[in-house]
Amino acid sequence: MKERPLNFDYADETPVEVDETKREKLEKAIKKLHEHTGMLMYLIKGNALQVGTRDSIMAILDRNVQEICDLFDYNTYLKSQQEKTRQEIREANIENHELRRQLGQKVTMEDCRESVKNLISGFRYWGENYGFGWVSDIEINDYGTLSGRMRTHISSISRKPSEIWKRVLDFGFEFEEKDMNKEDVYPIANDHNIELMRKLVKTLDKDAIADRITINRRGDVPHIEDMKIILPTWDCLTPYIEANLEEEKKLYRK
Repeated sequence: MKERPLNFDYADETPVEVDETKREKLEKAIKKLHEHTGMLMYLIKGNALQVGTRDSIMAILDRNVQEICDLFDYNTYLKSQQEKTRQEIREANIENHELRRQLGQKVTMEDCRESVKNLISGFRYWGENYGFGWVSDIEINDYGTLSGRMRTHISSISRKPSEIWKRVLDFGFEFEEKDMNKEDVYPIANDHNIELMRKLVKTLDKDAIADRITINRRGDVPHIEDMKIILPTWDCLTPYIEANLEEEKKLYRK
């Protein structure tokens, strides 16, 4: 893999050729720029600058600077620099993929299996300790996106049901009063609860998505039955994986 040398010499000493016509236009544009920056400085020092005057001067200065840039053909230079940057990014991506490929060759399938198992366990740990409980149907798609479906019912056979009740009520979820003592309880399907579902998912990761919220009618009132959670990245699961592994260690010690 080739090594790209770092270039710390940014000073280009090539002289800029300016013909007579362009010189006159540049002098006129720069003079306008000085006049309006001077006016701006005068108003600022006298504490007399108003919003309308500020906006007008900014628009004029913007045109002045753009005119000077056009006369120096600066946009062509910017495009060449952007293309150079894009090329460097492409080369870095190729090297990155090659390094990942080489690293992957050193990772056994057993290592991969253990990592996937930890991802699933960490996802479920979040659901049981920060969500409504059980997360199932966990999948990884072709693009590396992780998803799972969290049931939103609270049952007497749920793990830590009293903790789940306290958590979801403190979060602000609404339930039918007459359902509170039933075996399986689901939150009401209203705008308030649906918005809270989205906010709950964001506590896992700011980029997490609450997708396909399933609503079923139970009796006279519709209820939220479950929702699909999509995780574009996996880093957010690290603390839950570690917490789950710590809990497992405690169980093994007993």
